[in-house]
Amino acid sequence: MTLKEAYRLCGLGGYPSTHSQDPWQQLSEAIVEKAVNDYCNALAGKGYRNRAAAVVKAECERFFRSEWFTTLSPLDGETVIQRLSTSCVQRQEDECYDER
Repeated sequence: MTLKEAYRLCGLGGYPSTHSQDPWQQLSEAIVEKAVNDYCNALAGKGYRNRAAAVVKAECERFFRSEWFTTLSPLDGETVIQRLSTSCVQRQEDECYDER
């Protein structure tokens, strides 16, 4: 999932420009996008054993609830967790359905 998709999913229309010339802004966007992807992969179990997926999920949730996350992103961490949980699980179910 891209950061743009995460912003749209969380109801924010003001997606940050990925073409920003500010390297610090680019870095903060990359950190948040990595956490979003790690969280979705952990929810889907992709690339993780069950225990490792649970650890990654917990680490991402701790990050989304942290002051550091609010420094990097205007997104609300609890909203991110709730919406990604629903969206990523639904996406996995759709992918499983498409494979049949």
